[in-house]
Amino acid sequence: MSPLCASNAVEDVRRHGENSRLVRGLDRRFSATTPAAFDTPPPRRQPVADMVVSCRVEGHTAPSVLEATLRELASVLPHLVSEAVQCPEEPYDGALRPGDVDIRFREFGPFDRGGLPVVIEVRSKWFESRAVNRQERVDVLHEEITDATGLGNFGIYLALPSAVWAQTD
Repeated sequence: MSPLCASNAVEDVRRHGENSRLVRGLDRRFSATTPAAFDTPPPRRQPVADMVVSCRVEGHTAPSVLEATLRELASVLPHLVSEAVQCPEEPYDGALRPGDVDIRFREFGPFDRGGLPVVIEVRSKWFESRAVNRQERVDVLHEEITDATGLGNFGIYLALPSAVWAQTD
């Protein structure tokens, strides 16, 4: 490898991290021996009989929302959201596993505008059985969050995009 290529490769590792696709590609292109991990495909996941709903939840909050409120939301949202979006294609068995629900809270930025101190966005894969009664689902979820946390002034946006998901074991 030329000194210039080596310098660029080191810079790519520094910029993208050791496990990035770019760096693994560099490793494959510039090494004399290709690591065995790149030669064999990863094992395929076996289907699980008790599939659990998977979704992403984002909470956008005003600076006035107390940390205790966010902590309470973080503790109740995984279960409540999983119940709200469960369907025959992705039933909720009550046992959440890594990757089932991804929750992130973001404080409003200086240029964000909105009338509510908390907006909860729920995104989960579209299934007809899930979409047919989505308004009822989000209304019940709103009531359950209010009952569980005492939060009064907030909104929920339920999006059911046509999507796919992949995850490492």
